[in-house]
Amino acid sequence: MIDPDYTIPLDFPFLPGVSQVEMQRLWKKTADNIRDWQETTNLRAIIPMLHAWSVESLISNTRWLQKHANTECIAVGSVVSSDYDQYTGFLGDRQPRKELVDMLISTVQLVRDFSDFKIHIAGFGSSPFMLHLGYFCGVDSTDTIGYKRKAAFGKISLPGLGDRHIGRERSGWGANELKPEEMDLLRKCGCPICQRSPRMLWKDWTARAIHNKYVLLEERKKARLFLEAGRDVYKAFLDEMFAKSGLKYLWKYARTRVHYYPLDL
Repeated sequence: MIDPDYTIPLDFPFLPGVSQVEMQRLWKKTADNIRDWQETTNLRAIIPMLHAWSVESLISNTRWLQKHANTECIAVGSVVSSDYDQYTGFLGDRQPRKELVDMLISTVQLVRDFSDFKIHIAGFGSSPFMLHLGYFCGVDSTDTIGYKRKAAFGKISLPGLGDRHIGRERSGWGANELKPEEMDLLRKCGCPICQRSPRMLWKDWTARAIHNKYVLLEERKKARLFLEAGRDVYKAFLDEMFAKSGLKYLWKYARTRVHYYPLDL
C-alpha cells in the first residue's frame, strides 16, 4: 500500500555466538526469501541483504546475488570476522573500532571485485563522523535509526563536531555537553526545528530526532560532493573534521588501511 521506491525483504541476520552451521542455515532462509519476494510481489525495487561468515562465504554469497538477484544495489548486513568463535564483534554491531574499519573495507572491496552492485550498509552512519568514514571507505549509501535513539537519550548531532548531550534524559553513552559557542551552529542550522526555535531541542525528543536526521542528510550531500571533487579533497576535509574528534585515531587508521586489499575478515 505504501508503494516504496526500495524494499529490503525480511532477512535473517546473525547474532554473536551462533555457530557457522546456524549462520549457513540463516543465510539460506534469507536467500529463499529474496527469491520469494522477487517472484511473488510487484514491488518497484527489491534490495537484497548480504550476510557472510568468512571470506569464502562473502564471495560465494555475493556471486549468488549476482546470479539470482534482480537489482543494482545490495544491502550489507552481518559480516562476521574469521575468528567469530573467539571474538563476538562483527559488522552487524557497527561499533566504532578498528575491527569495524577492517571488515568494512574488506567487504566493500570483495563485493566490488565479484559483482557490479552498488553497496548499501544497513544500520550504519548514525553520526556525521561514522557516515563520512563509510563513504570514504567505499559505501554508496547507508541507513540508520540511531539518530532517533540518540534523540531519546537527549543527544543532538552537530555538523562536523559529532554528538552533544542537551536533554533532561540520562545519557546512555558518552557525549560532550553543548558549549555556549556551539549555539551559533544551531542558529545557522537549516532544519525546521532550528529555523523555528532551537530551544525546542531541549524540550522534545522528537524535535531532536528531526534535527539529527536533517544533519545526517546534509552530511550525506556533503560526502557525495567531496567524492565528486576527488578523494584527496575529501581526505583533506576529513583530516580537519576528525582532528576535533575523539575518533581521530579511527580516521587515521582508515586513512591508511583503505589503500590496501586485505582478505582478513
